[in-house]
Amino acid sequence: MEEGFFTEEVDQDKLKMLVELGCDEEKSKLAMMITGNSVDSAATLAMELDLERLLEMVQDAREGGPGDDDEGEGAGIAQVDPNDLMAAFEHSLQCKMIIIVRKDLGMSTGKIAAQVGHAVLGLYKEASVEYPEKVAQWEMLSWPKIVLEAESEAQMDELRAKAEEANICHFQVQDAGRTEVEPNTKTVLALGPDLNSNIDPITGSLKLLK
Repeated sequence: MEEGFFTEEVDQDKLKMLVELGCDEEKSKLAMMITGNSVDSAATLAMELDLERLLEMVQDAREGGPGDDDEGEGAGIAQVDPNDLMAAFEHSLQCKMIIIVRKDLGMSTGKIAAQVGHAVLGLYKEASVEYPEKVAQWEMLSWPKIVLEAESEAQMDELRAKAEEANICHFQVQDAGRTEVEPNTKTVLALGPDLNSNIDPITGSLKLLK
């Protein structure tokens, strides 16, 4: 991180200018911290920040993961360590692809590898057409991919529905049924590539595939 990129000291006069421009005060504070009190940059950032989500991410990190605990809900920047907020902000800018494998099917390692390959290739082709900017960002970050597990077809269907609702690109593999599973069995669901801040609320509670 460049020196001076993040500062805890907020220029109150510049903050007042942002508020007078119609920016939310709490978002403006964080934007000023991130941009080193640059009014022009902070104004743009303040309009785009999802401060509520960043605060949720900080709370999740403290608790060890997403949950339903509402403790601390409504807390503002003053109650949160700026370094924690900055870490959440940086994390939210990261982009990844999520691959979800149905654990209940009992597929062999080789079968899973083949199904994951189908999912990654299918999603990459689709996302390259529909979301080329996100694909480009993902490629610049060395193509991060995370493989998780779903307990059942019902859970996978629920995750797909949430992805559709959030406008996240997705691709589902339905196997031809020539080897280990019945024809048209839903085996793998791939999501993204998309920002962590968009995907984590959907898949953050899933376990890594083992």
